[in-house]
Amino acid sequence: MKQKQPKRPSSPSRPSSWEQRFKELKEFKKEHGHCKVPFRYPLNPVLGQWVNSVRQLKKQGILTKDRILLLDALGFLWMTKMRGILVPWKQRINELKAFKKKHGHCNVSGKYQPNPALAHWVANLRQRKKLGELTEDKIISLDALGFYWDRLGKQV
Repeated sequence: MKQKQPKRPSSPSRPSSWEQRFKELKEFKKEHGHCKVPFRYPLNPVLGQWVNSVRQLKKQGILTKDRILLLDALGFLWMTKMRGILVPWKQRINELKAFKKKHGHCNVSGKYQPNPALAHWVANLRQRKKLGELTEDKIISLDALGFYWDRLGKQV
């Protein structure tokens, strides 16, 4: 019978897979402005699965406090967005600002794969303004950002 080899400790020259994924998560946040890696993230499928497993480990009480603190400091979301649950305005507006910084505009396509929830939120904003359901301060914030109230890229 083959004996299982003990796990080698990580070293600065050989980071553990957790450290590697955490580094990838930090890079993802730097690029996208948030830590909500989709489960089926096409650019790094392992990262999406890792994020999901980290949530499960915390839920099971297995994730260490040190790792929880590192993830909290990064702005990691422990609960995934479920239909009908609102995401805070500040979080979405920051995602939109990150999108604008990267793309030069706020016209998020409905097929924006890195963050389909942002695309949905943008479409919802337009609808809510038409219905008169958006507060004036939010309209002013979005106007200041250069938000297009018309999906074809016209400021209304």
